[in-house]
Amino acid sequence: MLRIARNIAAGGRLDAVVATHRHRDHISGFGGACGRIIASLRPAVVVQPWTEDPDAAPGCPAFSEIQNRSAIANLSAMGKRGRAMYLYAGSPSGLEDLLPGVEISVLGPPTLVQSAAIRHERDHDPNEFWEFLRFQPWPAGMADKPDLFPGAPRFHRAGAPPSLRWFLARLQRLGSEQAREFVRVLDRVLNNTSVILLFRVGDFRMLFPGDAQIENWSWALGQKQYRDLLRGVNVYKVGHHGSRNATPRSLWRLFAHRSANAAEPCRLLTLLSTCACRHGREQDRTEVPRRTLVETMARESNLFTTQELPCSKPWRDFDFPLSGPRHAR
Repeated sequence: MLRIARNIAAGGRLDAVVATHRHRDHISGFGGACGRIIASLRPAVVVQPWTEDPDAAPGCPAFSEIQNRSAIANLSAMGKRGRAMYLYAGSPSGLEDLLPGVEISVLGPPTLVQSAAIRHERDHDPNEFWEFLRFQPWPAGMADKPDLFPGAPRFHRAGAPPSLRWFLARLQRLGSEQAREFVRVLDRVLNNTSVILLFRVGDFRMLFPGDAQIENWSWALGQKQYRDLLRGVNVYKVGHHGSRNATPRSLWRLFAHRSANAAEPCRLLTLLSTCACRHGREQDRTEVPRRTLVETMARESNLFTTQELPCSKPWRDFDFPLSGPRHAR
């Protein structure tokens, strides 16, 4: 990673950093010596999911308990020096000014309001997590709070009648405690917070979902405008190293450029960064990468996987399908 950081620094500048989510295999390079090199390049924009926004739990001491603290602190500091963007589905990416001519759509992660309907789809997740989130303080950038009691008088703590001040203080303390608990619980479901970005250059579309899994995808796949965008994807960076729940079957079926014809000039290109025997077991159908998914991608797309890279040549040239009836080189 240190060699990679130095190679990046050789360019003399870094316009943007995208940290899809907080898992170690995605952000560890932003900590320690590597992180200091990246920080020295002063990126103009630092992109993270909305769940990393300090305003989501201001002054929350639980942030000192989360994993990958060095990398997280460095990302936060870089964002303060430049421009910090905490994304949610449908929000601006903050990258538009850096990429003229490129349209960028943020498909995930959904906010708690947007994802309220998907609670019941995850029967293997603790019910306490989703029920608990109903009472969370609303993070910055989310939709406006619903007016539960229209017409009722409103008070801030300082201007409230004496009879209400004790109650408001207790309510504020409860919200702070719930925010701290939210940060701890979130560490167990970080793939649900992964940023999903879709880049469009003319008709050419590239999809980068990080480690987003089915629960993260559910909201975007339920929106017609996003389904229309996803149909035209030409390059798909395979989600979560090819795990079984990160490439929903409904998503795969949307890709109009997937084809069993290997000679198709605009055939879908899939890029898979993975390593076998790190997670799950084939006999349980939980192995990563999932065999049936890899077989399908190999049959219906031009699949490039890190498992094919020889140790003596840890890189590979990619022939992007830019030519053809729909694309100009």
